Amino acid sequence: MKYKVALTFLIILICISQANAQTDIPYTISKQTIKIDNNGDATVDVSYGPLPLSTYNLVVNAFKPNPAMLTRSFERATDRELTTVQMPVFDDMNRLIKFKWKITGYAKIVDEYENRDVWEINIPENSIFVISKDNLFVFAAPSIDPLTKDVMIEIYNVILPANSINAEYNKRTGTLSYELASPTAHGRPKLTIDLKCKDEIMPAIYKVYGKPELKYWLAKTIIKHEGGDTIYNVKISYKLGKYMDWTLNNIYYKLVPNQTIVDVLYPCLSSEITKITTETPAILQVKINYEINGKEYEKIKSYRLSILGINDVVYSDLPPNEISGWYDAFENYWVLAAFVTPNEKTLNKFAKDATRGIGSALSDENAISAMRAIYNAICDEGVGYITEPPAFWSGKVTKQYVQYPKDTLDRKAGTCVDLAILYASACEAVGLRAYIALVPGHAFPIIELPESGQWVPVEMTGVPDTSFDDAWDYGIREYNEYIVNGYNYYLIDIQELWKEGVTPPW
Repeated sequence: MKYKVALTFLIILICISQANAQTDIPYTISKQTIKIDNNGDATVDVSYGPLPLSTYNLVVNAFKPNPAMLTRSFERATDRELTTVQMPVFDDMNRLIKFKWKITGYAKIVDEYENRDVWEINIPENSIFVISKDNLFVFAAPSIDPLTKDVMIEIYNVILPANSINAEYNKRTGTLSYELASPTAHGRPKLTIDLKCKDEIMPAIYKVYGKPELKYWLAKTIIKHEGGDTIYNVKISYKLGKYMDWTLNNIYYKLVPNQTIVDVLYPCLSSEITKITTETPAILQVKINYEINGKEYEKIKSYRLSILGINDVVYSDLPPNEISGWYDAFENYWVLAAFVTPNEKTLNKFAKDATRGIGSALSDENAISAMRAIYNAICDEGVGYITEPPAFWSGKVTKQYVQYPKDTLDRKAGTCVDLAILYASACEAVGLRAYIALVPGHAFPIIELPESGQWVPVEMTGVPDTSFDDAWDYGIREYNEYIVNGYNYYLIDIQELWKEGVTPPW
């Protein structure tokens, strides 16, 4: 089986090299050439495409007027520290988009042997080793395109330093190691420490922060050695008040002159954080312990941040002056999946009572009957629509108080986001697959029928006075306007996000 997979990728590589860029292909290609220098930093050249013509046109229309937005789309897909990022170049003839940036601290030292340092880099998961020649290693990996959400084949051409020796790929650990002569510089060490941190923590997704695979980091500690003597056993620990006691995050064996360490924090926070209901100040501390010539040293830095209430969502982590469009303003759209709570007792009982006797997932007809019953039950509860402040959907205000379904039922009112979450939760509770579409100025739920797979969009802001059939008709118009015609939108695939770990806090 392993040989068949490897052979498949080799065939793909051959096809790629011979492909005519004007022929549409059923997947996206991303080629990365990663050139590592003697300090462990890397220069990365990325070629993204060729893209199908329709996809390329959509990307160009959405991002070419403001290429910084496209660059950030790819930056968000990594937890590495990117510097000197160049704006993307659009190759219209070949339907390619090209990027170039520098990654600091790409490689780290893990051992030393006979005046040589053993460096190591992590190869992306699911990568298959293809070929090596001299200091070039080629890998290929399947992934999901961050823009189109289609299948993407990523090809990594890793170029090690010219003077490196004994390069070896360890398939079991997914690491590529090589050796370099140890530097001989002496003198007083000088550490530059930079602590980067998100300004706000969302308790609603406290579980997400602790999952490195989701790459939603809380903090990065960037340590650059600008002095002489070698530093050993660099230990980095973090503390966040009573929500995370001092926790050792990583140990770095060695830090040589001109080398940089980038330590990324994915904190496992206490569930006590979910009891916070209003914005609360907090301090994140980072402690760096290290050794120089056998003597131990310690440094501590702090960062003041805010812990938001359990209902608060921050749609963008960018500073307001860097938000340059709708996509930027709502980049954290996926957080809303954590507010869909089909198993919460009050909501679950409401959904089951509304659909009593209907086998919702048995047929399309039953599913529509269940959807109608849930919609009517919401109307019978007297739940109504309230609007957001005018400035919210402009993208100038990126925080929102979002209600859980129980809140909306209790208060008998909600915004379009609240109502979409309520309806999606109730449908999920009776076995139907739900999505939420977030579009400029609005949000609405979409339910997938179990037999045909057809999507049924429902406009919820007409409750309690609009019939289900009218809400469905209006939803179809919205679906055609935004989704079918490729207008700006984010589609929240609730079940897929749950699988990835974006789950409710309770």
